[in-house]
Amino acid sequence: MSTLAAHDRGRAPRSHWFDVRLAVGVVLIGASIAGVMLIVGSSDNSVTVYSSDRTLSAGDIVSAGDLVETRVRLGESAGHYLRPGDIDDGVVVARTVGKGELVPLSAVGSLEGSSSAAIVVSVAGVLPRSVREGSVVDLWAAEGDRDDESESPTVVASGVTVVRVSEADGMIAGSQTQSVEVLVSRDRIARILEAKAAGASLALIPTTQPIKG
Repeated sequence: MSTLAAHDRGRAPRSHWFDVRLAVGVVLIGASIAGVMLIVGSSDNSVTVYSSDRTLSAGDIVSAGDLVETRVRLGESAGHYLRPGDIDDGVVVARTVGKGELVPLSAVGSLEGSSSAAIVVSVAGVLPRSVREGSVVDLWAAEGDRDDESESPTVVASGVTVVRVSEADGMIAGSQTQSVEVLVSRDRIARILEAKAAGASLALIPTTQPIKG
């Protein structure tokens, strides 16, 4: 026993050189990962904006709960889109925003003092095929039959946004009418009501034509 004990005392202490290298390696790897994450985080210029989870029509009133917060990289154009904090009690949609699209600031307006309002007009005849929800049109009025010479048709509201188009009424194609809900500037509502009261025939004329029919 004494010989074995003396042999153990004569052995050199075990080296911890490999343990030190392992520790240093772990520290270096951790520092590298942290550095990469810091660089990626500092270079991330994505912002949070709102997108729609359904089609938004002109005249719709939406709040933050009706929209989806989406992280995207927009660069300098980020300021052109609706972001959290831009909505208080809600906003009114001024033109159609498709499902999944980012919501542009130009497509919504404040509820307070909104300059637009929705009104339903009856349009005679068949609507142009390009007129549908979201279309921008001019509203024309032509006076009905009168004893004196009829006045030329006039534009009673320009840049009108179509909100909804109802089914056509009437059995005869030439005499059918359609009720169309449109979003117009408030300062044109009185003129439209005057035309309706005078029995004028109203027509919607698209401001643009689709590239493909």
